[in-house]
Amino acid sequence: MIESRNYIMKDLRELMDFLIKNNVTNYAEFIEYCIKNKRYDWFRLATDSHYLAVTKLIDGIARKIEN
Repeated sequence: MIESRNYIMKDLRELMDFLIKNNVTNYAEFIEYCIKNKRYDWFRLATDSHYLAVTKLIDGIARKIEN
């Protein structure tokens, strides 16, 4: 159980690092990226277990860029 949680957190950190480094500001475009690039691990995190965290980060990146 702990091992799988570690894998999930590693994937989530990688996903969030990608969002930040690439200034991703649109959830739909990110989901499209996941599908086109076969990042089904990120797709699962962004649409299921960590949807809220991912969307909040994307919103925050968009607000930061606007200011």
